[in-house]
Amino acid sequence: MELVFDAAAHPIGLVPESVVALVPLCIWAFQRLVRKRKTTIALPLIAAVLFAGINGIQIWDLQRVQALLRSGAGVHVTRGLITESWHIVTRTRDWSRASLAYKTTVSEGFDVGSERFSWNIGDNFSAATFSNAARTPLAFAKGTQVEVTWFTDPAADNSRRIIRLRLGAPPPIAGLPTGPEETRALFHRAFVAAFVAGDVERLNALTRFPLRVGGNLVDADAAPTLWVGLLTPTLQACVQSAAVTSGFDGTGGDMLLSCPQVRFLFRNDEHGTLRLTEISS
Repeated sequence: MELVFDAAAHPIGLVPESVVALVPLCIWAFQRLVRKRKTTIALPLIAAVLFAGINGIQIWDLQRVQALLRSGAGVHVTRGLITESWHIVTRTRDWSRASLAYKTTVSEGFDVGSERFSWNIGDNFSAATFSNAARTPLAFAKGTQVEVTWFTDPAADNSRRIIRLRLGAPPPIAGLPTGPEETRALFHRAFVAAFVAGDVERLNALTRFPLRVGGNLVDADAAPTLWVGLLTPTLQACVQSAAVTSGFDGTGGDMLLSCPQVRFLFRNDEHGTLRLTEISS
């Protein structure tokens, strides 16, 4: 396996992006030294605080992570095959802006058996942990051998942070689904696993929005509220054992998952990929 990420290899130094914090200092210097105008001392103070804060957090985090690697205290190693992986692009309204622009978040991750590792691309606490933010991102195909060194960080909402990652070669293409029945079976297992685990991000990725619920259409922005109402222990148990009907007539659907109170209808999209398209009673 190839070592693709190692926190110990990152040098401890200033964060390049922190130079943005020096903009107020540049404005102050221009006004004071070039235009010879009196200016408040607040601008250089703001620049100093921002610059020290950005670099201080990053350097502190990198130092403690590298100390963990050296001592091994609280560090775990998981080895095995990737059993599930995902790459989810979510676009939501940014209500903090007057323009109501969309904010794009890319979340990724993979499972190794019952162990789950997830992250948002480029949204790491510091460069000390993996977030797949390199110019050429890595791909995590099912069946790939991995070795993950990680720890649970109370400073980051007790999330699992990857501090060393080894990745094997991807499995041969022959291992991919070969027909519609196998593809449908793989999708069914993925949907059931996400529903039973209450994994809203993965459920959204397996859904085509707007989703028809009864006589209404639900957009992705309202999906979290929908899942909260559906992810009950009773319905999760039913979905786990419910019979699947495929190629049924009358509705144009490609797969139907039926429970006593709820029916999940799945259809192929224009690319031939199954997605949840309707929920009815």
